[in-house]
Amino acid sequence: MGYTSNPRQLGWASMVYVGETDDSALREAGPHFENFRNRFLKKPLEMLLPPGYSSRESMKAIALSKADITGAVDAKRAVDMGMFVCGSARTVRETLIRYAKEIGFGNLLVMLQFGTLPAELTRRNMQRFAEEVMPQVRRASQEMHGEAALPL
Repeated sequence: MGYTSNPRQLGWASMVYVGETDDSALREAGPHFENFRNRFLKKPLEMLLPPGYSSRESMKAIALSKADITGAVDAKRAVDMGMFVCGSARTVRETLIRYAKEIGFGNLLVMLQFGTLPAELTRRNMQRFAEEVMPQVRRASQEMHGEAALPL
C-alpha cells in the first residue's frame, strides 16, 4: 500500500571487496574495513543524529534498531549483518543480486577502496569487481527491472 518507487529512484551504497576466496577476501580486507568502521567513523551520536532532527518516537526506533552496531564491529560480523560485502567474486555477485532483489534498487554505489586498504589491493579489487562481478550484476538488474534498469 502506498507509493511504489521506480528502481531508478533507489540507490544503495556499500563497501565491497572481491578476493580469490571468501577466506582470503576477509583476511586481506578485514583489517582495513575495521579501521574505517571502528576508528575513522567514530562520531558522537549527536553528530550523526542531531537533536531535533527526528521525533522522539523515531529516535527510540533508531536506537533499538541500531543497538547491536553502535560498538566495534569486526569484518566477519559486518559481512553477516550486511554492512560489508566481502568474499569471492561468486559470493559478492550473489550478495549484490540478492540485495538488489530484496531492496529494489536500480543504482549501486560500490566503495572499492576504504579505510587503509593499500593501492595494490585496491587495484586488484577494482579489476576483479569490473571483470567478475559487475557484468553479471548489470545483467541481473536488467532482467529484474527491464526498461527501468539503469546501466549499473
